[in-house]
Amino acid sequence: MSTPSSSQVLLDSLERRRDHTALHQAGRDYTIAELLDRAGQWVGYLRAAGIGPGTVCAATGEFSFNTSAFLIATLMLRCTVVPLAADSGENPQLLGLAAADVVVDLARGDLNHQVVTVAKHDSPLLRDFRRTGRPGIIAFTSGSSGEPKGVLHDFDRMLKNIGRYDRKGLRSLVFLRFNHLGGINTLLSVLASTGGVVVFPEQRTAEDIAALVAQARVELLPVTPTFLALLLAARCHERHDLSSLKLISYGAEPMPQTLLDRMNHLFPGVRFHQTYGTSELCLPRTQSRSSDSLWVKIGGDGFEIRVIDGLLHIRSEFAMLGYLNAPNPIGADGWMATGDRVEQDGEWIRFLGRDSDVINVGGEKVTPLEIESVLIGAENIRDVRVYGEKDAMFGARVVADVQLVTDEDPTELRRRLRQICLERLARYKVPVKFNIATGPFHSQRFKKVRAPGRSA
Repeated sequence: MSTPSSSQVLLDSLERRRDHTALHQAGRDYTIAELLDRAGQWVGYLRAAGIGPGTVCAATGEFSFNTSAFLIATLMLRCTVVPLAADSGENPQLLGLAAADVVVDLARGDLNHQVVTVAKHDSPLLRDFRRTGRPGIIAFTSGSSGEPKGVLHDFDRMLKNIGRYDRKGLRSLVFLRFNHLGGINTLLSVLASTGGVVVFPEQRTAEDIAALVAQARVELLPVTPTFLALLLAARCHERHDLSSLKLISYGAEPMPQTLLDRMNHLFPGVRFHQTYGTSELCLPRTQSRSSDSLWVKIGGDGFEIRVIDGLLHIRSEFAMLGYLNAPNPIGADGWMATGDRVEQDGEWIRFLGRDSDVINVGGEKVTPLEIESVLIGAENIRDVRVYGEKDAMFGARVVADVQLVTDEDPTELRRRLRQICLERLARYKVPVKFNIATGPFHSQRFKKVRAPGRSA
């Protein structure tokens, strides 16, 4: 007897728990039976439109009961799904890169029959995968350093990794958007759990998320450190009952120690857990040394890690098949350099930031995270970002942009922040310039974007 596929294992598990609550949206709970029934409706609708194994089916929308059922339907049909954010101006370009055959507007629930396949973008990798008839999923890197790269995964193989997290579930908020593999991982891992309920936000402001945690009694909040800083700066915890929270997981960027310390102080009954993953390699298991520690173990079945010259390398059984429009960064031996700079203490590692963000000051390497961790704890500072500017003498100089809680004299502010840094940091790490900025420091994914700010 052949071993059932990972997608079939998930579908069978859902079928056995039809009467369980699965999702919560806009104040209403949905059962697994309702989810599977809607998925069945999508199967009939999509099959009538010619969608099946080998078809590349793109969809635009946000996480919801309807989009969740759509994803389940694509697994049943064994097509390749391309989840896209509804409001992205890049979508026409991404549809071409993915060689999408059809586009489904999940906000409207109907099918756009316009064929958008662009033959020159149908890469050999995708053509070969189409012939397998296996379910696939295509996601895109952010493109912050150039053109977005299309990441092709065997959906069954990705699900095998998700299935290893099978455990008693929590009422879990899906924070990341529909076009992010991390959000899909959260959705499917909670659905695969026993008793887990997925909670969908309508908006992702700090105020809206805090209100939803209180209303839906959310137990697991998976967010970025940047979002946690915004949550505290807006003092949302003072206006909303967040006592249902049992676990806050954080990832996608390094966490400042001062921010983690403050979160532990304000939420003593909540466990804080660091996660890690990449679009290319999927999510390994992680274990934080303690709730207030930034040291973490990474690995688990199917993953290996090593550190070379301070950079993290990972080998994953669940890695992508490759990029659709760029060379594969995974070596013939299966190892990939992640670009993340880390410290190592035996089995434990601590993330210092992206290697591309490191500032070289006269031959000394400076990580923005270390300076941001000092400044974010200073009085009257709402948020901070640190980056390097070119310098004729030293190669680069350290600059800090700060957002203030209330207005402050710029001269006094610079004097005060410089003194704080001198007391905590080596002199070459102290910013030579402090800018007062007003715009957000984060992307739509609530990850910090380091760019020059406006001088005070």
